[in-house]
Amino acid sequence: AFYLLGIPLAAMLAFVFHLNGMGLWLGIVSGSFTKLVLLTFIAWCIDWEKERH
Repeated sequence: AFYLLGIPLAAMLAFVFHLNGMGLWLGIVSGSFTKLVLLTFIAWCIDWEKERH
């Protein structure tokens, strides 16, 4: 999530769109949010009854 979305987005926001520090933070937050969504989806799709046995 961080390498594929967070870091490129942070660099683009900070240096291309001239948001500086705010762009870096927005990239980090977007990477964290993407990680949260992916891990929630993975946990939701696991058949926990099969994992228990």
